Amino acid sequence: MSRWFRLYDEMLDDPKAQRLPPQDFKIWINLLCLASRNDGKLPCISDIAFALRISENDAVTVVERLHIAGLIDKRNGGPDGFRYSPHGWDKRQYKSDNSADRVKKHREKRNGECNVSCNVTETAPDTETDTETETDKKDMSSDDDRVSVKDIVEAWNELAEAKGLAKVVRVTDSRRKQIQARIKEYEPDDWSKALTAIYKSKFLCGENDRGWKADFDFLLQPKSFVKLVEGAYDR
Repeated sequence: MSRWFRLYDEMLDDPKAQRLPPQDFKIWINLLCLASRNDGKLPCISDIAFALRISENDAVTVVERLHIAGLIDKRNGGPDGFRYSPHGWDKRQYKSDNSADRVKKHREKRNGECNVSCNVTETAPDTETDTETETDKKDMSSDDDRVSVKDIVEAWNELAEAKGLAKVVRVTDSRRKQIQARIKEYEPDDWSKALTAIYKSKFLCGENDRGWKADFDFLLQPKSFVKLVEGAYDR
């Protein structure tokens, strides 16, 4: 069965992708297709080599090049003691994109299949720096949700690390409400536009006469967000 995955137009402005040699760029796209077939993970090197129709030595070489470029992550686990996966896959390929899961959740809600007798217990996060709370899980479980509080925080922290901005270390109730309000108002692509606008803006990244830099609370402000989405800071 054919599958699909999200490929964002911000890739046009991503130096990690655009500076790849043409052949590596092609292989990277093919690896994204391969990861889509394997729930966001890449198979072992021999299977990668077969899928790309190249030798195992060439497969190791090119995957390591993409890993060094920051486009492929290397994690513990897998048959070789480690496994590869596309960078940021879980964050960008939202679970709500899976129509089968949405239908299943809808049927469970309608038929009351999951009730108290399931005896499922949840442990609350130990600290406020752990942003995946019960509220987040509830946010992600409805049929029409597209992104979660955790998605937004992780996306900001990745941007902050790249541009030298302040990372989010605490998700307060006020911030959570602001995030949830913007999620209801805007599409996932609008979040991508807003974050990309900050990434590309020298002014917002500190190159101004005050040395001021945009922070997470700036992103969440209604007036700031709409300006970012509409390109007001592109100049």
